[in-house]
Amino acid sequence: MNEPVQPMRSSVANARELSLARCQAVIDDIFPVGETGLFVVGWIAGTGKQAQEIWLGPDTERYDILRHACRYPRPDIVAAKGFDPQLRYEDAGFMVFVPDGALRFQEKRLAVACDGELLYHLEIRKMPAQGMRPLETAKRLLKHINIHSTRMREWMGRQIAPAMATLDLPNSVTVTPEVREYGSAPKQPIASVIAPLYGRLDLMEHQLCEFGLDAQFRAEVELIYVLDDPKLQDSFTRLCHEVAPLYGVPFKTLTYPVNLGYAGANNVGARVARSRHLVLLNSDVFPDQPGWVQALAATHRQLPDCGALGVRLLFPDGSVQHDGMRFERFPFLDHLWINTHPGKGLPVSDAPVAPVALVPAVTAACLWISREDFLVTAGGFDEGYIIGDFEDSDLCLKLLLKGRRNYLIRDVMLYHLERQSQRLAGAEDWRQKVTAYNCWRHTQRWDTVLSRLCGEAA
Repeated sequence: MNEPVQPMRSSVANARELSLARCQAVIDDIFPVGETGLFVVGWIAGTGKQAQEIWLGPDTERYDILRHACRYPRPDIVAAKGFDPQLRYEDAGFMVFVPDGALRFQEKRLAVACDGELLYHLEIRKMPAQGMRPLETAKRLLKHINIHSTRMREWMGRQIAPAMATLDLPNSVTVTPEVREYGSAPKQPIASVIAPLYGRLDLMEHQLCEFGLDAQFRAEVELIYVLDDPKLQDSFTRLCHEVAPLYGVPFKTLTYPVNLGYAGANNVGARVARSRHLVLLNSDVFPDQPGWVQALAATHRQLPDCGALGVRLLFPDGSVQHDGMRFERFPFLDHLWINTHPGKGLPVSDAPVAPVALVPAVTAACLWISREDFLVTAGGFDEGYIIGDFEDSDLCLKLLLKGRRNYLIRDVMLYHLERQSQRLAGAEDWRQKVTAYNCWRHTQRWDTVLSRLCGEAA
């Protein structure tokens, strides 16, 4: 009987490397997902056509890792270790979500075998990263995705999405916000403006400065700031007390002890709002002139079956930032559907001039909608999109399916600094990968509808 193989020095920090003359295997990452799930990433390579196995649990109740895994090439192995002509490296990599039940095994171990012969087994005495928060788990899951791979859809569908579904991410339905009021809000507001805050509190004061110059805004609009960043609560409270008397704009604040993300923050605000109409507004969007809310209200009343009503947004240099959305497949993201902004970057003089346009979707950076359409017809923003991406187009498509129409008006313009309100949301790699996940999720839901809407051949 062969002796257990001693681990070799790993080329990956914290990896556990196992080797035998005809088989090598590495566990790059292993961590719990949800209550009883497990995620395992690594690679295995053998000589010739040797049958390779990795399983979890005891011999009598084993979970076949490789049979359920997504396999893919790992060129980094050859780059780091040098090419061994005796080993087969094709699709050496594997990624697998082991669903509930994985952590219930009394005997927790990963075993590696070749041709039915046990080469090595790894006892799991203490699960790495036990007790990670759900968002940390999501980050660790997406860390292993190559968003430019032609296999990204397979990875998302077979491994990442089932793992994400087990995470107990915070949900706005379970949150009861603490409400504070600064100044006397109008008794019958024509609209409730909801502005989530995350990371940057200074944007709030810039907005209040602009709103303070608008007498109609002060008299007829309920302004709600939703702090979606619990660690800033003390700073936020101090700032509110400082700025409330300076600009003469009454406002309400909502705080709660968890981070819900953009969708959840808006949903919380919408439930608290007193007006029959909402304006969803990013904290980095500023009006071009007074009376803009009243202009939106008047236009909304005139448009038949109006669902979401968007406005033309400008960059600080006066060029177009948003003039409605359309959808197209993106070849560099495994042909998923993405949202595009036609005319982005054009001078206003070169952009379309029609005052009203019927469009598939508009951005929620500034969006007018009835409270009933938002909360009842569309069911609010879908909080399954992580942090903030694709909730607005998802909302607009839900409205279309319910018989509503989405419009853009161009005689109301605001300035948008674009993503300044999300600037502190995390590292660029994480942002790209969470956007790819949201894009995949959006495509899974709307692929058929968008194919028809965009005239793709059946």
